[in-house]
Amino acid sequence: MNRKSRKRRTAAAAVLLWVAVIGPWPAWDRPFREAGYYRATLDRLPAMPPPVGPAGRLRAGFAAAQLPSVDQPSGAWPRQHLFATLGAEAPGAERLQASVLALDDGAHTLYLVSADLLVITPALVAATLDALRESGPPVDRAWIYFGATHTHSGPGGLGDGIAEQAILGRFRRAFVHETGRRIAGALRQAQRELVPVEVGHTAVPVSEPLGNRLTPGGPTDPHLDILAVREPGGRYLAAALAYAAHPTTLGGEPRAPSADYPGAVARHLRGRTGAGVLFLAGAVGNMTVVRDDLRGPDGSDRLGALLAEAAARALPRITYRREGRLAALRFPVSLPAPTIRLTHWAALSPVLPWLLLPGEASLQVADVDGLVLVGVPGEFSGEESLRIREAGRRRGVQTMVTSLNGEYIGYIVPDERYWAQNYETRWGTGYGPHLGGYISAVMGEAIARVAPPSPR
Repeated sequence: MNRKSRKRRTAAAAVLLWVAVIGPWPAWDRPFREAGYYRATLDRLPAMPPPVGPAGRLRAGFAAAQLPSVDQPSGAWPRQHLFATLGAEAPGAERLQASVLALDDGAHTLYLVSADLLVITPALVAATLDALRESGPPVDRAWIYFGATHTHSGPGGLGDGIAEQAILGRFRRAFVHETGRRIAGALRQAQRELVPVEVGHTAVPVSEPLGNRLTPGGPTDPHLDILAVREPGGRYLAAALAYAAHPTTLGGEPRAPSADYPGAVARHLRGRTGAGVLFLAGAVGNMTVVRDDLRGPDGSDRLGALLAEAAARALPRITYRREGRLAALRFPVSLPAPTIRLTHWAALSPVLPWLLLPGEASLQVADVDGLVLVGVPGEFSGEESLRIREAGRRRGVQTMVTSLNGEYIGYIVPDERYWAQNYETRWGTGYGPHLGGYISAVMGEAIARVAPPSPR
């Protein structure tokens, strides 16, 4: 073989290697209902019936635990790379916490868990489950409904995967294990403090703060979802809230750790009612705060007060019941092949995304006597959640969609928004143009399995 031939072969091999690893590849656009991953997920559901029993006397308990802190000033607190956060002892630092609401119907106990963190990672879930096994009888993962406030001014170091560390900073094993231990401790405390209660739920519109960052002026999900728990005498024990505004009201400059506006909601509502407050990030994908007077430290506090006021007004108008039933279902969802598109016809090679992105995630659904909570392993679009609400209404139930349910697959946007020019769709959506429609369809099937029949 002469020298020129060797050069041509080397060049051809380099081109093939580049295309194999980098791309471009053809961009497939196959509707999800025709895809094998959709059929594989639907085939799993009949084998996973949710445990449902008769309605029983409802009991509840609430507990909270402060998240681990550090003694050193700035730099010692685990940092996440989206928004730089100073040390826990920096001026103005807030106490970040985890909250647990335990609900019991006599047959099952459901635990709603939220923490003042950007995300709940699989490593943190594992640390919590390990701590629970060490402190008493294990708790079925399907009955622990994880969420986060999604504050962008909290600690990092939460994930041990390559992609997680690229976003959240170097994995801090000791920090994660201690955080899991404290969450488990709050769960055990809530378990011990179960008392007879009345439970009710509602959703009230609070539209003024919200805007659509994919489509300015486009649809938003303005509902503040409320699950309220009070003792038979009328004293409020706890309230679980979900809202879709991104907790980025404090901006991106370095600061002391903060729970952002969800912390202000909890503080104001607790001051007005005495109730423990658990806040869950709702369908925060493409939902943002658009009012300038609700940004910055003072604006964040005003937004918290605004939402707390809406919740406080709604609490007395809720219909409460002393008996009810609980159901829970958690199941694996097969994901589309990773696709990071360059144009309508071409995409990056799936090789690197396949190595970095999961091929499967989990969806969780819990029914609290007619309030169906849907936990999504990513940031679910506020536009798409409107369709889920409508699906719930057709079955006679209220739905509460929450993001960051212990796993993360990125932003889940409506199919029609996939080509919007925004970082959510350009870099934050790694599973092609039909992920939003696919996840919504699976959610509808899951809601139908746990929700009671629509009243005639």
